[in-house]
Amino acid sequence: MRQRALIAMAVACEPALHLVKRDILTLEQGKLVAREAYQQREFLASTDERFRPVSMTTGPDGALYVCNNGGFEWTEANGLLLPGHAPHDYSGGRIERVDLATGAVERLYDACGERPLKGPNDLVFDAAGGFYVTDHGKSYPRHRDLGGLYYARPDGSSIEEVMFGEVSPNGVGLSPAGDRLYVAETHTGRVYAWDVPSPGTATGAGLVA
Repeated sequence: MRQRALIAMAVACEPALHLVKRDILTLEQGKLVAREAYQQREFLASTDERFRPVSMTTGPDGALYVCNNGGFEWTEANGLLLPGHAPHDYSGGRIERVDLATGAVERLYDACGERPLKGPNDLVFDAAGGFYVTDHGKSYPRHRDLGGLYYARPDGSSIEEVMFGEVSPNGVGLSPAGDRLYVAETHTGRVYAWDVPSPGTATGAGLVA
């Protein structure tokens, strides 16, 4: 008889398919095995062609916070599906909140003031309950929108620009103490770090790698 030990639940974004998958992770005979949590249905799926989730995290309230980057034009190459320029039906990016108890989806932000979000990519919550979010920007055949870093409240009441002008900011994370913020840039292959003297700030930029 095979023994199974429950390790965790995992969720993964599928922007090309407009859904979020949820898997059960178990340890079986020393191997990590993932199985879909639901039979014949998805954890979170949308008929909205503009629902393009790329990353997410659980907030302090237990809800799921999703970065919807507005999508890509997809290209198949060597058996892989690769992201490219903004799609023909692109209408902007947004940050959404999913109530895991009811399945309700709420749009929190699609702009910072008069500046629309282009491609929200990753987010991380701090100890104060707010979150930093990177905007990857968007590329087109003859030009590219630059990206930025924002700080927002999870109730949809406030989003502020922390910095702007980065080239394809992607992953974002905080140090264990919450006093350092790290951002990775995709196209440059660089990682930057800033000091965080107070929630929603980032100062003293320095190239880490």
